[in-house]
Parts: sequence; C-alpha cells; structure tokens
Amino acid sequence: VDQKTVDITKDFTKEGTATKTPGETFAFTIEKVSVTDSQYTEDDMPMFNPTTFDITFDEGDINGSHTLDLPDYAKVGIFTYKITETQGNTAGVIYADPIYLKVCHNWW
Repeated sequence: VDQKTVDITKDFTKEGTATKTPGETFAFTIEKVSVTDSQYTEDDMPMFNPTTFDITFDEGDINGSHTLDLPDYAKVGIFTYKITETQGNTAGVIYADPIYLKVCHNWW
C-alpha cells in the first residue's frame, strides 16, 4: 500500500486480580537495520525523525498507538528498521520484544 505514515499499536492488558491497568508511558527507539536493492547505503538511508516516540496509557486504557511519518525516499530500495521498546521497571509489566518495520519504495 502506498502510504506516508504507519501506525504502531500496543495493547496493555491486565492479568490476575488487578481491576484495571495503571497509567503508563512506554518509550520506543527506532534504528536503521539494513537497505537492499538500492543506491542508498545503510549509512545514508533515510531515517525517521524523531527516532524516539512514546505511547501513553491513562489508567484503565488497554489500547494505544502512535503514527510515524515515513522518511522521504528519493531512491528505490527495501529499508528495514528496528523498533525497540525501552525496558521499564513497573512491577508486573512485560515489555515487548523488538519489532521490525520493512519499507519497500519503488517508482511504479
């Protein structure tokens, strides 16, 4: 799909005896992984700006998201980025494993 943005979503659910989820902010960092089929190199491939973002939940919220604006791509290629959730210290919270975002940019 041709798009300029991508939504990153997070579910924050409770287990056990808790009556509702606490308020919590989850921090994420984006980094370059690789580029293929392009005249770009990993050093000069387009990057997200900013390279960090948060998803904030108010008490009782269970779904959250953040919209990322894709970088501008002047050349074709397949671009892979790693999105890592910062490990916090809230008791009982399991933080997500990294996810990989792959962007395919072409001219047609």
